[in-house]
Amino acid sequence: MTITYRYAGAEHLDDVEAVWRTLHDHHIAIDHERNASIREGRQTWELRRSDFAKALAQPDAFLVLAEDAGGVVGFALVHFRPNENWRVHGDRFGELETLAVRPDLRGNGVGRELMQHVYERMRALEVAELSIVVVERNEDARRFYEREGFLAWHTTYFGPVPAGTTAPEDAG
Repeated sequence: MTITYRYAGAEHLDDVEAVWRTLHDHHIAIDHERNASIREGRQTWELRRSDFAKALAQPDAFLVLAEDAGGVVGFALVHFRPNENWRVHGDRFGELETLAVRPDLRGNGVGRELMQHVYERMRALEVAELSIVVVERNEDARRFYEREGFLAWHTTYFGPVPAGTTAPEDAG
């Protein structure tokens, strides 16, 4: 099987839906109890597609497609944020919004090659740092990014607001 890689734009978002759905299903499978609130079905893709389209509308944002004769087998989507953080160098940094590879091809170098294309474009844009968010229990993804040289930086907590009484009146 020959896999080719190319840069694309928002006009190819529908082409990544099937691969994104496998990632969505993977996230639910590896952490079902904590991901019980993740929306399922068509609505999930429509919301995520909207997020992707907004990201790709930003200056310099890009999509990398990995394709075989049957279509898209993987993709990476990167957009940029202004540097408003004292920990980050440069005027802006990249954010890897999503990297997904079809399950039967994971561990075969497709993700690594997608990342090489991400690095190539970022170097051309003179952006030196990349932020990546990973589902905590996605151990394979965490190991992948660590092999790429990334380090865990923040932990984000997410959960429901407990039921209870309203906040007390301001005492002042």
